[in-house]
Amino acid sequence: MTITMPSPVLQTAPTRRSVIEFLEFEQQAQRDVQARHLTPGTYVLGFRLPDWQRPAVWTTPQQQRFIESAWLGLHLGAVVVTRRNSLHLSRLDPLDLLLIDGQQRLRALARYLNGDLRVFGATWADLNPADHQRFLGETTLGFVQLDTSYTESRLRDLYVRMNYGGTPHAPEHRPPEGQA
Repeated sequence: MTITMPSPVLQTAPTRRSVIEFLEFEQQAQRDVQARHLTPGTYVLGFRLPDWQRPAVWTTPQQQRFIESAWLGLHLGAVVVTRRNSLHLSRLDPLDLLLIDGQQRLRALARYLNGDLRVFGATWADLNPADHQRFLGETTLGFVQLDTSYTESRLRDLYVRMNYGGTPHAPEHRPPEGQA
């Protein structure tokens, strides 16, 4: 008996996008929603949250820890988005610019840049212009753009696979204080 394994779902390698690029996505999405090129809804740094995604769940300490990790230059994971209408922006497509994975990360970034988080004792407004430029230009996240015609059902399946396959760490599996 011969078994044929499925083809990869994500046919592209992640690229890297800086925080400043996400701010540019956000500005463009705001213009496109106002011009009625994009579907109205909740957008986070330029990408619309599907109705079937969980809500914001990271606590303030989790968001602070994420931003601290960004300042420390640690790997921040990736976001996965859809892009279907690159050539036909004159029509609405409810599956265009969906944020499939990365909502919690992008919400933490947005909250920090809006001055709603204190990290290492400072808010965004407390920082000097050189630190602003460093953070905006040097902080990057992996970025996967699904340039496909996937159905909403298929996108939901991808979301579930990416977000519900792991096992959360139990408290007893964390390193003792002072080691993390």
